[in-house]
Amino acid sequence: MMKHFFMPLAAVIATLTLSGCLTASLITNADFTTPERQVTKEIGQDKVFLFGKIRLSDEKNGSPSKAEHLVMMGEKYAYVVDSEQSAKLLAILQADLSQRFSTDHTDNSIPLYFSSNPNTFATRLVLQYTIVETLPEAVRKREMAELERLGFKRVNADRIYYSQRFNNIWGKIYRPQNITLPKDAKKFEQHVPVILYSLQTAPKTTNGGQIAKVAVLAPLALAADAVLTPVAALICIPANCLKFRY
Repeated sequence: MMKHFFMPLAAVIATLTLSGCLTASLITNADFTTPERQVTKEIGQDKVFLFGKIRLSDEKNGSPSKAEHLVMMGEKYAYVVDSEQSAKLLAILQADLSQRFSTDHTDNSIPLYFSSNPNTFATRLVLQYTIVETLPEAVRKREMAELERLGFKRVNADRIYYSQRFNNIWGKIYRPQNITLPKDAKKFEQHVPVILYSLQTAPKTTNGGQIAKVAVLAPLALAADAVLTPVAALICIPANCLKFRY
């Protein structure tokens, strides 16, 4: 007898408990905030036309540093790359190759990003080089060997096309008058466009669109729950559920 009494009672409690799920789920799963995100904004442009290597003065005692840096001189600013990446980039720029390098941007530009320190930039760079197939075979083989020595990899089987990625290049920006160019500075065959971006972290914000969505859907969910409550209860009242005893 008790068994037949508790079975319908448990079913009624379970269904009544679940009948408010639409409203609760809507509110619980709603995300009312937009997370932090990185925001970039273009803040200027420049043209680099010279490059060379320099030794910066020690910030503590003013004596010349032993480390050599790649410096790229632009119309507005001078860009000095950190010493670790400078050696590799200088070797590439000074390589005896017939063609000029390009970047993976359509305008062949170099993007530089500035965050909290306005005097320090960072970038990721992909350098590309295509060997002209009309070159004599001996020259093509020499250039292929030179590119591989510099760390480039062939990425296209149909043409002699090489690429190399630099994931973490950083350096400092100076006014041109504060940098003394070396006598052996070299000109780029064509100026290199530089795009300057500010990189900032946007804080968490209230997601107004999500709040409006919940405000619109909540009454519908409440109405659905109001309908489902008696329906859920009626499910557990078939004819045999009313027989508490034989």
